[in-house]
Amino acid sequence: MTNDSVVDDKIFMEKEILLPYSHIAKLPSKLFRKRISLAFNHWLKLSDERVNYIVDTVHMLHVGTLLLDDIQDDTEMRRDTPAAHLVYGVPITTNASLQVIILALEKLLALQHPKVASVYSDGMMEIIRGQGIEIYWRDNFQCPTPKQFEDMIKQKTGHMIAMGPRIMQLFSENYHDYTELVLLVALYFQIRDDYCNLMKHEEIEEWPSLNNDQNKASSLYQSYTPLSNLVEKLSLIFFGNAPKT
Repeated sequence: MTNDSVVDDKIFMEKEILLPYSHIAKLPSKLFRKRISLAFNHWLKLSDERVNYIVDTVHMLHVGTLLLDDIQDDTEMRRDTPAAHLVYGVPITTNASLQVIILALEKLLALQHPKVASVYSDGMMEIIRGQGIEIYWRDNFQCPTPKQFEDMIKQKTGHMIAMGPRIMQLFSENYHDYTELVLLVALYFQIRDDYCNLMKHEEIEEWPSLNNDQNKASSLYQSYTPLSNLVEKLSLIFFGNAPKT
C-alpha cells in the first residue's frame, strides 16, 4: 500500500493542471489536522502503513478544498503566499480543486472497504453545507447565534478533521464512536485559531488572516463562545467518559 504524489507524471498535462494544488501543498504547515487524526490511532490501533495512507490522503483532500475555499472567501494570502487563484486564475484553480477531491476518493476506494464511499460522501456533504452556510451569512450580512456558529464550524472544519478517524475506524477492531469527541476537538481548534489570529495577529494553522475578511471577524466577535466552555466539554469526555485504553 502506497500513497504516491497526487501528481501522476504519466498522465498528459497532469502536472500543469494541478499547479494550483502544488502551489499550496508545498507551503510549510504545522499539520495540526494530521496530528489530530494520528492521535486517535492510540485507540484505533491501525498499522503505521495504513494510518499514514489514510491521513495523508485526507490531508491531500483538505489542501484541495482550500483552493475553492480561498476563491469563495476572496482570500489574497495563505501562509504568507499569494492564494493559488491569484497566481493561476480562478478557472484552473477551481478545476484543480475538484480534481483533487476526486483523486482523494479514488485513493480511499483503493482501500477496498465497502463503507469508504458512504463515509466520504457523508463527510463531504457536511463540509460543503457548512461552507455554504458561512457564505450565506456573510453575503446576507447575518450574524449567527453562538450555537449556530458552533454547528457551522463542526460541519465545515469538524467533518474534515473527522474524515480521517472515521475512515480509520472502518479498519479497526475498536467500534467506539469517536465522532462527538473529534467534532469538539475541531471546534476548540478552529475557534482558538481564529481567536489567536484576530487578537494576536497570528494563527496556529494555515488559515488566511482574518484581517482580510472583516465579515468573518465581525461574526467571530459577536458569536464567540468562551473557550473555557469547550475545555469543560472536552474535560468531561477525557476525564469523565474517557475512552479506555
